[in-house]
Amino acid sequence: MQFKIMFSKLTVALLFLVLITAVSIYSDTGSNNISADSIFNPQHILEIKITMAEKDWDLMRKERHDVVAALGPNRIEKPEPDPYNIYKAEVVIDGVKYLPVGIKKRGFLGSTSLRKPSLGIRFNEYDKQSKFGGLKRLSLNNNQQDPSFVHQFLTYKIFREAGIPAPLCNFAKVYVNGKYLGIYSNVEAITDEFLKKHFGDDSGNLYEGQLSDFRPVWVETFEKKNNKSKGKDDLLLLTKAFELDDDHLIEQLNELIDFDEYLTYWATEVLTGHWDSYSNNGNNFFVYNNPAKKKFVFIPWGADSTFGDVDPYSPSNKPLTVMATSILPWRLYKIEKTREQYRERLRKLLDTVWNENALSNTVEQLETMLKPHIESDHNHFNSALNRVKNFIQNRRSALKKELDAPAPEWNSPLRQSNILQKIGQFTADFDTYWRGLSYNNSDTRTKANFRMFLDGKRQWFIGSSVSAGPIKGPRFNNFPSIAFFGIEIRTGKWLIPVLIIDPEFIESNKPIKIDNTAVFGAVIEGKILEFNIKSLNLMSGTIFLNKIGTNVNERISGKIQADIYKFLK
Repeated sequence: MQFKIMFSKLTVALLFLVLITAVSIYSDTGSNNISADSIFNPQHILEIKITMAEKDWDLMRKERHDVVAALGPNRIEKPEPDPYNIYKAEVVIDGVKYLPVGIKKRGFLGSTSLRKPSLGIRFNEYDKQSKFGGLKRLSLNNNQQDPSFVHQFLTYKIFREAGIPAPLCNFAKVYVNGKYLGIYSNVEAITDEFLKKHFGDDSGNLYEGQLSDFRPVWVETFEKKNNKSKGKDDLLLLTKAFELDDDHLIEQLNELIDFDEYLTYWATEVLTGHWDSYSNNGNNFFVYNNPAKKKFVFIPWGADSTFGDVDPYSPSNKPLTVMATSILPWRLYKIEKTREQYRERLRKLLDTVWNENALSNTVEQLETMLKPHIESDHNHFNSALNRVKNFIQNRRSALKKELDAPAPEWNSPLRQSNILQKIGQFTADFDTYWRGLSYNNSDTRTKANFRMFLDGKRQWFIGSSVSAGPIKGPRFNNFPSIAFFGIEIRTGKWLIPVLIIDPEFIESNKPIKIDNTAVFGAVIEGKILEFNIKSLNLMSGTIFLNKIGTNVNERISGKIQADIYKFLK
């Protein structure tokens, strides 16, 4: 009898322990008093610890896009293919455990990384009722292209203060299998929860635009995020509006988009220097067909190329107050009335949301908060933050100089294509020394035999050479690079084919794919005596290394065969 009582008590205790554990594992927002606002508290850095099978982590982090597959001729017919899979994991956020959850790599070509991939956490992947603070997902961005870490935080803040629905954002320390990956931006995902919060209704069609535009042949590049069984008739209707003359265009646009809000959206892109955006690059945006108004609204996304980040694809002398290579701003800027409405909106934003003191104070606070947790080169962090600070202080005067003068002409053409076009080939065999700070090899003999064709024409070079060594910079710091240099005889242009190889993929006697993620390949072009990038063309192909010495004075040699691609403006 006593044994039965003891067993019964033990059973109750075990059941109680299981219950407590289950609550902690599957705890929902209510049981932990977690709210969406606390998740994105700008003064708090989340601690996120992810545990998953090592083989799954290795598979996931190595998943990557291929530049031609993602942006080649088939791109016009459909959204870019998704190379990422979902893996099962356990996640502990600020000490609270959630399992199982889905983990998925995120990011396109510019933000992809093997060592510090952007990550998406899907709390409801295996349990449809599971949420974190009422959220089904977290989007953790690696700031691969922003060594200051603050661009997204500041940009979304400005959009929200301008009255545009934009994601909340703060920061997270992220660990995977016990290894610290670094600081991430924790960005509110654009999901049904976001739509309900901002519009009270998530039943409208939501589209993501990546190198997309409102033109009939480009409609299929939009990825529909919901209501997938329905077509894209609302988008098609918007594309037809641009077939109208100016007067009828404005009338029709007022029926199809929240026109006044779009003027603010467009002006805020320009104000924050968001060059990789819809207006300037046809990229990084959502559009939602708001059921309450039956009109499209724009939602910003991917806002890491802002606050002083340099646009490598546009002329350096273009107006600062204009971004208009996508069809909507391109048409509006050519109409005097809407051009002046847009310029007036930009003036208003400068007077209302652009507060240098407040922004500078925010940056100082973020610097103090983030600096102890940044393991990468602090010189990159400090110099990038200084660019942000200078941008904040100088933006008003730079924009007002144009806003106080007659509207500048916008001569840039409408973007011709959103896909890469093959324009040439590059082949080379080379043999050189690995260089570094202590490079002192007196034998300067190197071999650099290369051939290049552009637009069907053979390029003839003088001063051909090759150099190999570690690259310096926040994204590819100490990655092996191989650069060829030559001056084209007839045009006087310098052309520099460059390869940057992730060290994990350095191996001999095997072809290594140039896919612009694990191996970045580009041809930089410019004029003699002017070190300005006129154009940046991408390469896709293979590199084959015979020798791979990556210590100072060691030899590195091999062969390259690649096609050259460019975006046609």
